[in-house]
Amino acid sequence: MPVKDGYTATREIRQNPKFATLPIIAMTANVMTGDREKALQSGMNEHIGKPINTNELFTKLAHWVKPSGIGKGVAMPHIKLDESIVIPTLDGIDTTAGLAISQNNHQLYQRLLLKFKSNYTDAITPMIEAESQNNFALVERLAHTLRGVAGNIGAKQLYSLCQTIESNANQQQISSIALSQSKDELARIQVALKQLQAPALANEGFNISACKTLLAQLKTDVENYDVAAVDTIQALLPMTMQQTYNQQLKDIMAKVEVYEFDDAAELLKDINI
Repeated sequence: MPVKDGYTATREIRQNPKFATLPIIAMTANVMTGDREKALQSGMNEHIGKPINTNELFTKLAHWVKPSGIGKGVAMPHIKLDESIVIPTLDGIDTTAGLAISQNNHQLYQRLLLKFKSNYTDAITPMIEAESQNNFALVERLAHTLRGVAGNIGAKQLYSLCQTIESNANQQQISSIALSQSKDELARIQVALKQLQAPALANEGFNISACKTLLAQLKTDVENYDVAAVDTIQALLPMTMQQTYNQQLKDIMAKVEVYEFDDAAELLKDINI
């Protein structure tokens, strides 16, 4: 996306006999009638809707993905989760639902909320501008993206409104009322999120052995296009605050968060301990 969607990519992958039995699972904010059938018809094996139900996710992964063996991996130092984080009541957000999606990981959920606060301050304006130009495909894509992230944090009303806009855009008949309501709802959520501030990192002191182990794990994560790289970097940042490559680690995390793993790999080459 947006150049080539998963359905097209899957059909092209299936044209290669080498990948005839490769498990392909759709993960999308589309949970409308017929979406699962569309995924299966394109050659995918299964469909998982967003917001993600972790029990459903792991059940379907276990059905289709069979481990080839136990990998050696890297012995990871223990990464301690901050269990003291308290998520406040947030207007427009069902934090109970959001925490359930995050498997009650307060640290992860706080990070998702802060990312939403930073990245989606004015996400409706581009939709309004695209609608004024009759660019229905762009409106549909923008609504689809916002719906997915809104669902992941438990912003149920915004999720529902974006679902309406996405469906309307697909029919090339967008409701100005839905756009206006979505803008108001997003503004309400952003006001609520103002009370959330990124926690200050505590300097844990430089531990060269632990850093080398985590850096080796980070290289493995990036090479495997694994978003677990974010957690590895989160563990590295507090113990490298006085090191010259601390900012580089933040830059790598920014790349990983938008799935630009090749760029992250290039930045990672410049870090040597």
